[in-house]
Amino acid sequence: VLSFGRAQELARGRCVSRGVGRRCAGTVAAATRIEALLCNTLELERMVEDAVSTLRVQYEASGVLFLYTRFRACRTRTAELHAALVERGVLPRNVPAFRAQVWGLLGLTAAGRPLELEEGPGVLIVVFPRAFAELEAGFDSDAAQGASPHVIATSVILSGCEEAFVQEVEALDTDGKLVPSVFGGVARGRTEALHVGGASSGADAVSIRWLRAGTAPAGAGLRLAHVQTMGNRTSGRGGAIAQQRAKELVAMQQKAVAAVPPAGGHPPRAIVVFACNGRGTRLYEDPSMETSLIHEAYCPVKEAENSEGRSHPAIFGMFCGGELGPRAGHEGSGSSDTEEPLSTQEIWAGHAAKDGVSHLEVASAGQTADSAAGQRQGGIRSSLQGFTTIVG
Repeated sequence: VLSFGRAQELARGRCVSRGVGRRCAGTVAAATRIEALLCNTLELERMVEDAVSTLRVQYEASGVLFLYTRFRACRTRTAELHAALVERGVLPRNVPAFRAQVWGLLGLTAAGRPLELEEGPGVLIVVFPRAFAELEAGFDSDAAQGASPHVIATSVILSGCEEAFVQEVEALDTDGKLVPSVFGGVARGRTEALHVGGASSGADAVSIRWLRAGTAPAGAGLRLAHVQTMGNRTSGRGGAIAQQRAKELVAMQQKAVAAVPPAGGHPPRAIVVFACNGRGTRLYEDPSMETSLIHEAYCPVKEAENSEGRSHPAIFGMFCGGELGPRAGHEGSGSSDTEEPLSTQEIWAGHAAKDGVSHLEVASAGQTADSAAGQRQGGIRSSLQGFTTIVG
């Protein structure tokens, strides 16, 4: 049996046999994969069965996140589900766990089907490897105003019950004091730390700190983070027009990520979506549109694994009561459904687009968050906007 370190060397191509190298790359990827599962039921036994068959936590985890919709018994089910999965050995016992009630969920079911839950019961489970991310209660606004050398980006879920704290963070973002690699959204209800046994404690936020390559444990970490604003003006141009524009934006981001050295050609580890709760069927008329477009782009049906043996990226996210990050246009009036997409060079420059779409890339070698900021309109409010974020 190869040691993990030896497998990493083989995965980088230091092996005579290309086939062996690919198999080792697959082993390493599986051992450090971000796991995500969307359960669109409240039947505990079914949720446990789906999690047992889908989640393969073969690594040292840094945290577990449960997002749930506002539906009777959903909050209780998260505690029961957490306890059951710990008991079954699916989730580690002594790893921080958090939960938050959100406006809606985005992700993949146990059958691999892309789904957006805007109404009805649902629970999203995400497990983060220590090699890529750190989870913690709260949001360190002081640290977020300066780029941390070992953090490539920070996703934050702000509690919808802490209005004063949300306003404080909004003021920092509007004034341009937060680094542009901070993005996220406002939950519908409380964010909490969840303990084995069902006990919980309130928190004003949950932060996901994505670790930079070379600074994470075992030399792992991430090499890029790309944040794209999916902005749509409330101009009545929904339906087929909005669907086509969203498809162009997804393809444009995919092209931009593939062009970033040294990550060109490498698949992303996760695609995280923070969407305005006015999107979904209200904008596109058809259900699960954006998640389906992302799934189609990054998870081709004919390929179970890519050429390096790595599985497809985790896809997960939430509908928000306000988004934190780059905002298209001015005063929430940006539109991303009118003009042609930008070229890769314009995206790389990180400037606000002519079509009102703000693009941000941080993480390439030698690039700082400030140099990638471009024109950034902050503030936790939007006009049908959201953020599709890729980390890899």
